[in-house]
Amino acid sequence: MSIKNTLYAILFIFLTIVVASVFLNNKSSSSKVYKNELLIHTLGDATGLNPYTVSDATSRRYVIPNLMQTMLYYDLSTMKLVPVLAIGLPKIKESDNTIELTYQIRPEAAWDNGTPVTAKDVVFSYKAILCPKVNSDNIKSAVDYVRDIITYPEDSKKYTVICN
Repeated sequence: MSIKNTLYAILFIFLTIVVASVFLNNKSSSSKVYKNELLIHTLGDATGLNPYTVSDATSRRYVIPNLMQTMLYYDLSTMKLVPVLAIGLPKIKESDNTIELTYQIRPEAAWDNGTPVTAKDVVFSYKAILCPKVNSDNIKSAVDYVRDIITYPEDSKKYTVICN
């Protein structure tokens, strides 16, 4: 057998292996079994769990909403505000220089230990955001319009936010 014929034989075997591997890979991927899973990929890891100090998109969009409840939620499918911890949308009272938003917290709203969520918890949250020792610069501007919060001794689940 000549060298030329040997090279042709090696080339033929090489091409046969390549074609067979491509064919087998295509065949195996078409018969792949899929599970009932949803995989969500994010651009990065969450940087923290404190809703007042995190500023990255992954924490704000995916992690914090699954850890903390808000009074209202903006439903992207209906484009409307939906009550979560609040019984309903706030009652709004407008005057010349202020707007008052009165919320009523759901009676069943409770912390993990069973303690009810009260208006005092809401006041604490606002104070924590505005505390100079808390690194919450990324959200301070979102609450700097709040002038005062009124709580009601006769109803621990009712409060009014007075805004500029």
